[in-house]
Amino acid sequence: MISVWKTIRRPFIFSSLGVAAGLVYYLVLGCSTGTCAFASSPFNSMFFGGLMGLWISFVSKGGCCCSGGSCGIEDKRSGKK
Repeated sequence: MISVWKTIRRPFIFSSLGVAAGLVYYLVLGCSTGTCAFASSPFNSMFFGGLMGLWISFVSKGGCCCSGGSCGIEDKRSGKK
């Protein structure tokens, strides 16, 4: 169970922050006419914010590849592969 939590912890936190940011976006900049795709409803804003948080959690994971960071790309500073 602990290893599952370690795997999903980062995406869960980023998605939760994205949902909160989506709600804040709706409350602060919400669309009064209802024609805006993302800000016309709090659910749309929160869903989009959650997706963006999930995407950012995967993109900013760090390293070159999945978990090792060794893709065979040469490090320009040290000259090592």
